[in-house]
Amino acid sequence: MFADQVAALPPDTRKLLAYAAAGTGQETVDMITAAAGFAIDFAGWEPARAGRLVEFTDDRRVVFTSALLRTAAYAGGDYGEQRAAHLALAATPDLDAGARAWHLGSAASGPDETIAAVLEDTSTRPTGRVSELQRARALQRAAELSPDRADAARRYALAAGAANYAGDPAWALSLAEVPLRESPDPDVSGYAALIRASILLQRGRPSDAFIVIGDVLDGKWPSDAHLVLAMLYSAAGASYYSGIRVQRQDLRRWLDMAVATPVSPSRFPLPFPADAAELQRAYATMYADTAVADSRPAPPHGRWLEPQSPAVEPYRQLVAGVMAFVGEDTVVAARELNSAIERLSAGGGLRGFTFALAPLSWTLLDTGQWTTLETVLDQASALCAVARGVTLVEREALACLARLRAMQGDVAAATRAVRRARDLSVTSGQPMCATEVNLSSAAGWIALATGDFDEAYRRFRAMFTADGQPGHFVVSYRAVADVAWAAARSGRVDEIAPLISMMSRRLGSKPPVRLRLLRHQALALTAETSQAERHYKLAVFDPAGEQWPLERARARLHYGEWLRRARRPAEAKPLLAAALDVFERLGAEPLAAIARSELRAAGVTNVAPGPVDGAMLALTAQERQIVVLAASGLTNREIAERLTLSPRTVASHLYHVYPKLGVSRRHELRQFTS
Repeated sequence: MFADQVAALPPDTRKLLAYAAAGTGQETVDMITAAAGFAIDFAGWEPARAGRLVEFTDDRRVVFTSALLRTAAYAGGDYGEQRAAHLALAATPDLDAGARAWHLGSAASGPDETIAAVLEDTSTRPTGRVSELQRARALQRAAELSPDRADAARRYALAAGAANYAGDPAWALSLAEVPLRESPDPDVSGYAALIRASILLQRGRPSDAFIVIGDVLDGKWPSDAHLVLAMLYSAAGASYYSGIRVQRQDLRRWLDMAVATPVSPSRFPLPFPADAAELQRAYATMYADTAVADSRPAPPHGRWLEPQSPAVEPYRQLVAGVMAFVGEDTVVAARELNSAIERLSAGGGLRGFTFALAPLSWTLLDTGQWTTLETVLDQASALCAVARGVTLVEREALACLARLRAMQGDVAAATRAVRRARDLSVTSGQPMCATEVNLSSAAGWIALATGDFDEAYRRFRAMFTADGQPGHFVVSYRAVADVAWAAARSGRVDEIAPLISMMSRRLGSKPPVRLRLLRHQALALTAETSQAERHYKLAVFDPAGEQWPLERARARLHYGEWLRRARRPAEAKPLLAAALDVFERLGAEPLAAIARSELRAAGVTNVAPGPVDGAMLALTAQERQIVVLAASGLTNREIAERLTLSPRTVASHLYHVYPKLGVSRRHELRQFTS
C-alpha cells in the first residue's frame, strides 16, 4: 500500500523522498533538496506534503509520517540509485562527519578499511538512545566493510555494546556472535561475552550468563584488567540469582587470578567508571567468599559506606546497597539503593543497572515501607512494559508484588502476579534459583492468607531441598520462621524440626541480627514447651528487631498465642495488641484478623472490627460491589459492564466512597476486600 502511494507521485517527488529516506536524520530539507539536484527549488516536495507522506519540522528536518513509507521510498530505487543518493549526501557541505561516514559506508560496494576506520572513529558520540542506535549502526557497517576479520570482530563487539545500551538486546546478541566465534583476541571475545552475559542475566538466565563468561575466563586470559573486573562483577550477579555453589567457587578462582589494581585504561566502554575497580572487586568477593560450606554473604565493609568521588558515588551506593541487602542490613540497603537509583535515573545510567529495582523492592517490603514499595513496583512495571529483555526484573517485581498483595489479603491479585511470573519463566531447569524460591515464598503467603496452612507448608518447604538444605544460599534463610509457623499450624512440627535445627546450626554463632531473630522465632514455634519461651523472648525483646516491623509483630503474635494457650492471658494481651497495631498500620489484614481473634480469646472485648466489618458496612450494597471489583484490578468500564451501569456512574460511586473509607487512591481499596 505504501509502495503504491510512493509510486503514484511525480518522478521528482519520488527522487526527493528516496534521498530523504537515505538520510541519517541529521540532514536538513535544504541539504536533501540540493543533493538530489534541485538546488533551492522545493516545489517537488509539495505532492508528498499535500498527501501527508512527510512533514517538515521547525528545524527543517524531513520526517516521514510512517516508518513503512520511508522503507517504501528507499526501496523504490535500485542499488545504483540508492548508492548515488548516499554519495550525493556524503558530498553535502557542513554535514556531520559521522553522517558523512555513514553515507560513504552505505555506498561502499565491498570491503574498504578506510571507510570502516572513519565509521569507527566517528562513532564515539555523546550517550543517549538515538546516538547509541546510530553508533551501533555505524559500527556494524564498519564491521561489514572490514577486510580483516580481527578488525571486523572488534567492531561487531563494540556494535553489540552500543546496541545493548540503546535498548535492543536481540540485535546486540546477534552482533556479539561473530566476536565470540571468530576473534583471536581474548579482550574482544571477553567484551562480547560481557555483553551477552549481561543480556542473558537480564532475561532471567543467570546460569547461562555465568557459563558465557566462564568460557572466556577459563581460556586465554584477557589482558584488559578493567574488562576482567567487569566480567567478574557480572558473573557475581549471575551466581547470586542461579544459587549454584560451584559457580561461586569458580568466581573465587578467577578473583585470585585477576589483577588487584588495574593500571591501564580499558579500550572498551564499560558499565563502571575506571575509579570503581576496587568496588567491583569487593562485590565479586562477597559472593566468592560464600563458596565455603555454610558461609553467607557479609554486609558491606565500612569503607564502602563512606562517600566517594562524584563520578563513583552512584555506583558505590548501588554496590553497597546490594551488599547490605544480601547481608541482611536492610536499613542500609534501603537508604543506599534508593539514592543510587535516583542518581542513576537522573543521569540516564539506570539502563545498565535495572536489576537494582529487585533488591530495593524486597528491602522495602521487609522494612515495612509499603507505600514507597508501591511506587517502586509501579516504576518496575513501567520499565518492563517499555524495555525489552528485562525478564529478571519483571519476575522479581511480580514475586514481590504477589507477596505484598498476599500479606494485604488480596489473594486474587497475588495469584495473578505469581501466574504472570511463572508464565515468564525461562529457568525451568533450575528450580531453586533465587526468583523461583521467592515465588515459592509468595505462594506460601497466598495460602496463609486463605488459612490453608497445609498448602502454605508445602510451598515454604519447597524453598529447601529434600534433605533440608537451603534451596538458595540467601533467600531460603529468610523463610525459616515461615516454614516453622506453617508446620506448627498444620501439625508437622516433628517433620520440620530437623530442618529447623539444621538451619540453626548453619547460621553459626554470629548470624546477622535479622536471621538470629528469625531463628529464635522458628525454634520457639517448633521447640518443646520447656524451651519455647526462652526463644520467644529472644525473638521479641531485642530492640534491633524494630527494623523489620512485620517480622517483629509476627514474633509478638506467636508469643501471645503461646501465652494465651499457657493460660497467661494478662501477659498475652499487650503482645497481641502491639502486633495488631503493626498489622493494621501496614494493612496486613490476614495477620490482623488472627491477632483480633486471639485478643478476643484472651478476653479483650473491645477489639476494633476489621475494615470489612467496620467501614464497609457503612456503604450501600452497590458501593460494596464496586469497591470489591475496583480492588480486584478492574477498570471503571469493566465494572460498569458487569453491573450494567455507565462508567460515569461507577466513577461517581468511587468518588463518594473514598472519603467514607478514608482513602485517596484506588489501590488502597484492597485492604477492605480481605
